[in-house]
Amino acid sequence: MRYSDEIKLFWRTGLRFFGGRFLRYMGGPKNKGQYTCREALAGKYDSKYSKINFIVPDRRTLNDDVKYVTRNKPCIMKKMIDKVSESDPKQTGTYKICVDGKKINPSSKGEVNLWGYKDKPTYCEKQSRLSEQYDFFNATKATIEKFETFGKRALVDCDQTEKDEILYRSKGVVTILSERIRDLRQLKLKKEIFFRKLIEKCSSDWRSSQFVMVISSIKTSIFKIENCIDDLLECNDNFCFIASMTG
Repeated sequence: MRYSDEIKLFWRTGLRFFGGRFLRYMGGPKNKGQYTCREALAGKYDSKYSKINFIVPDRRTLNDDVKYVTRNKPCIMKKMIDKVSESDPKQTGTYKICVDGKKINPSSKGEVNLWGYKDKPTYCEKQSRLSEQYDFFNATKATIEKFETFGKRALVDCDQTEKDEILYRSKGVVTILSERIRDLRQLKLKKEIFFRKLIEKCSSDWRSSQFVMVISSIKTSIFKIENCIDDLLECNDNFCFIASMTG
């Protein structure tokens, strides 16, 4: 019996995924057990009584050519990315990278590195900015500790050079925190929009709907963002007051 390439591809794929048990199951029991039950003589089996599910190709036939189904080691499948790109020539779609059908979770620092294949600012640029801001905060902390070491706990105890340094540090902190407040407000707005969409999908009480877990998570996230914004605003006010006193 001859099989088309498309049919052989089906059987090779099943063999790759599930092994020999796939072929045995799809082939069916055939004449198995008939000799034991004395329904047939040894070596003489009537095809009329054979229990066959599908006519499965011989294993040697399937092993002859495996170019259609090859094992891929873990990697970025650029051919698959090209296929997606070809299906969307105008690049109007938005796609998310997934592993086994699951969305990739954000990393501990907020994002997953896409090696520059995303809109600006890239992951590396954000990490570089974060590192610079972290160093600036550490330097500001060291400046405050230095003044405390010399017993200078009030601005009146500082000379003009020290006041200029305090003003410079205060402006830098206010700038960084203001950017963070802006980003958090934008994030909060996105979560609130998503939250309202989920509530609209709930026909009755959302606490008994299928979205209860994600809605609860979003509400908690919004609450934390609001608290963080309040803390940053208070911190900003304090540094603005300090900066005004040095002027």
